[in-house]
Amino acid sequence: MLRKLLFFTVSLLLGLFVVMQYHGYNEVKKSFSRTKQSNLSEEVVVLARSNVNLEGEITDLTKQLADYQKQAEAARVLRENIEKYQKISGEVETKGSGVVFEINAPLNAIFCIDTINDLFNAGAEAVAVNDQRVTLDNGGFIDSSDKVSFGRKILEKPFVFKAIGDGSILEKAIKQPGGILQRLQGIYGQDLSYNITKQEITIPKVYPLTNS
Repeated sequence: MLRKLLFFTVSLLLGLFVVMQYHGYNEVKKSFSRTKQSNLSEEVVVLARSNVNLEGEITDLTKQLADYQKQAEAARVLRENIEKYQKISGEVETKGSGVVFEINAPLNAIFCIDTINDLFNAGAEAVAVNDQRVTLDNGGFIDSSDKVSFGRKILEKPFVFKAIGDGSILEKAIKQPGGILQRLQGIYGQDLSYNITKQEITIPKVYPLTNS
């Protein structure tokens, strides 16, 4: 009888111990779950803040890129204008497609000036005669006896006019009714020797005026 009572008491105590251990495990599990969930929430908040910061950086960089593009566009336009005026003033050697108009006949200053004007009026970017660049500042054409001079240099035939621009338009300007070619043909008739070619051209820059 005493043995049964002792066995029952031990079993009861073991049962209570197991129950207490189970409840303790559940509490620890719940506590761990809450802590883990809390940490996860904090990570989500940190990630959200990081995304916001990243979006802000992207916005700033986009604005900077737009500013740089505007500056680059302004620099491009300025560079094009500088190059344009350098070509007009003859400060730099100029290369491009255009026409070469060669006349193997005597010309006076008027014919030379009219040819140059026709080419410029047809959109020529740069013009040279006998490899001398024509600008507003390097002298004019002057008749001297049966010769014509330009920039204090005597020009000899053949007269070779080079013009950079749209070759087709420049050629039409030379051949236009009442233009330079028709006028020369009216003077020299079939004896006029000339040649017009569309090709790549190099026109030298203007050099200081020197005595011939």
